[in-house]
Amino acid sequence: MRESEYGGSNLLLEMWRFPWRRCSTSRSYFRSSVGCASPLRRFLDSVGAVLGRMNCVAGVAARMPGEGTRLVAVIVGAALGLLASWIYEAAMESSSLQATLGKMIFGMKVTDLNRNRISFARATGRHFAKYLSSMILFIGYIMAGFTERKQALHDIIASTVVVRR
Repeated sequence: MRESEYGGSNLLLEMWRFPWRRCSTSRSYFRSSVGCASPLRRFLDSVGAVLGRMNCVAGVAARMPGEGTRLVAVIVGAALGLLASWIYEAAMESSSLQATLGKMIFGMKVTDLNRNRISFARATGRHFAKYLSSMILFIGYIMAGFTERKQALHDIIASTVVVRR
């Protein structure tokens, strides 16, 4: 076993720790061998780290007969579903279309507060903020009926607004 930098040979600690290095020009941690990584790169590295940890859990579950196989299917299905919905929403809302297929059918589009097209990073933030809107008993969505610009919680967090075309 390899000696841990934390003073022992703990395999689990080595397996689950995030191998971040300190960036000399900022306060952030990143996982790159050359220079400081952009916020998008750090985000994608974090997603990769989480998916890697899920892969490890799936590998352990695969060794369990019966239940393990079902658990692996659930983990892989959830990971792929989350990844697909994130890429779909963020790519569509940050594209020149500025809307998902459902929004296009109803003649709506997503813009920033100045009615400009949003970036992929902002669309990503909006997508993941929707989970927060859902976790609090969908109150984040209900807020849209009571705000001046008809913004849901995830729109307020991402500084976006949904408007008619």
